[in-house]
Amino acid sequence: MYNQKYHHFDFLYNHKYGFHINGPRQDAFDAALRMRPRIVKTLDFSVEAMKNIRREIPDVFLIGRLTVSPQDFGQMYNSHAPMSTRIKQARQKGKEMATRILRQEANKDIHHVNGRRIFSAWESLNEIFPESVSVDEQKLFDEYQLVFGQIMRSSGFEAIGMNFATGNFRGKQVVDNFPRTLETYKYLGFHEYDWPTMDRLHKIGLNEAPAPKNIRDRVPLAGEGRGNDGMWLTLRYRRIFFEGVRQKYGDKHTAIITECGMTQGAQGGPDLGPWDPNHPIPIDNYWQSLMWYNSELMKDDYVMGACLFVTGAAGNPDWETFEHLGPIMDRLAAFQKKIPLSQTDNQAQPSNSSPDSPDISVALHPTQPATTQPTAPLPETASAADPNTIAISFPKVVARYRSHYVLFPRGTEDWWYAAAKPYLRQFGPTRGENLRDALFLRGKLGHTITGINLSPRTIAQIKKYAPNAQLDIIRANSSADLAAELKKRIKRNKPY
Repeated sequence: MYNQKYHHFDFLYNHKYGFHINGPRQDAFDAALRMRPRIVKTLDFSVEAMKNIRREIPDVFLIGRLTVSPQDFGQMYNSHAPMSTRIKQARQKGKEMATRILRQEANKDIHHVNGRRIFSAWESLNEIFPESVSVDEQKLFDEYQLVFGQIMRSSGFEAIGMNFATGNFRGKQVVDNFPRTLETYKYLGFHEYDWPTMDRLHKIGLNEAPAPKNIRDRVPLAGEGRGNDGMWLTLRYRRIFFEGVRQKYGDKHTAIITECGMTQGAQGGPDLGPWDPNHPIPIDNYWQSLMWYNSELMKDDYVMGACLFVTGAAGNPDWETFEHLGPIMDRLAAFQKKIPLSQTDNQAQPSNSSPDSPDISVALHPTQPATTQPTAPLPETASAADPNTIAISFPKVVARYRSHYVLFPRGTEDWWYAAAKPYLRQFGPTRGENLRDALFLRGKLGHTITGINLSPRTIAQIKKYAPNAQLDIIRANSSADLAAELKKRIKRNKPY
C-alpha cells in the first residue's frame, strides 16, 4: 500500500493505477469521475473540467505537465561558455518555466475549490535526455530542476522531478549528478514500459547466470538475489531508489510512475502501444501484465501510484494505440475495491523485514468516535483485554539518516492535519495514526516519534517496544494550539 508520507488520501484501492489524460476528452473526464482514481496526470488544463475533478474527488493528487518546444533547460546556450555562466542560464530557464506554469488560468487563486488549489503538483520537462548525455548536461538540468522546484513549492505546489524515458539511469548516477533535485524534491517521477509483456526484461534479468557482473548488478535490500535482479525497464524505480538514493536520503522521496504501459519502443521498434493494428497485444495478455505490475507496486509503500499512458488520447494519432479507455478500464473498474484507511492500518508491513528480527505483538486501540468540534483529539482508550493485536517484524536498520514519525490519535479530524501541514511540509516526516508504523526504527542515526496527545498506554508501549527511540510529546487542546506549537518549531528550524 501507499504510506501517505506527504499527501493524505481518504481511502485507497486494491491497485495503484491512475489516469494520464492527454487532452480535452469528455469521456476521460467522465471515467475519472466514475473511477475516482487516487492520482491523475493531465496535459489539459480546461479550468471547469479540472475544477470538477477536484470538487468531486477532493483528495485526488492532480499533476499537470505543460508541453513546450523546444525543451530548453539551458543546454542550448553556448557550450563553450564557463560552467558558472551555463548554470546561471539553466537556473533562469527553470525560473521561466515555473513562471509560465504559474500563469496558467487553472492556477489562479480565483479558481480554488473549497479553499484548495486545483492542481497538487507540476512536472517540468519530459524525457529530456538519455543517461548517456554528458555529466555537464545532467548537472545543468539539476540546476534547472532546483530553481523550478523551489519556485513551485514556494507557490503552494509540489514539483515532480526527473521523468526520464524508460530504462534510463542507475542509482549512483542519480545521486552523483542530481543532488540539488534530490535535496529539494519530495516526489520523483518515473516512466516504465516494456514489450510485449511488462515483465519481459525483468524476468530475463532474474534468469541470468550468476556471473560476477550479474552479481555486481544486484540491488541491495530490494532485489531477489537471482541473476542480476532485473528491474531494468519496469521496476526501474526500485533499482534507482535502492542503488544509492535511499542509502543517502532515507525515506525522503515518494515515487510516482508518471507514465506506464507497453510500447514497442522498449525493444527498439516504433513508439506504438498494444493496440497497434500491425502488432496487437491480446487484451487478456495486457491485462495480466497490468496485474503483475500492480502486484509489485503494491509491495512498495513509497510508491504513490502509476499513471496509465494513456487514458484519454488526444493530439497525436499514435497515442490511440495506447488508449486504456474501453476494455482495460472496464476490467479495472470491475477489479477495483476501495480499502478504507482503517483497514490498511491493520495490514502487514510490506517487505524490508529481517528474517531474524523478533515478532512483537502490539495492541492497536479501537478508533475513537469522530469529534464534531475542533477540540483536542481524544487519546486512544486503554482496555485490559484488547483483542486487536498484530505481529510486527522490525527491519534491519541500514540507512545513515535519522527517521521521524508524527503519530496522531486514531480518528483525528482533517483540521488537525491542516494545522500541521506547514510543519509536515517543512520537515517531511512520515505521519499517520498507526502505532505499528511509528515503532519501525528506519534510521541508523536514530528515530524520533512525535506524538500528538498520546494516551499513557500508548506512551508505555512506545517505551517498551522502541526503547531507543526519542519520544517527543505534544499536548494541544485545539488545532490552533497545535499550529502555534509547530510554528515555533518551524521558526527554530528544529522538528523536535
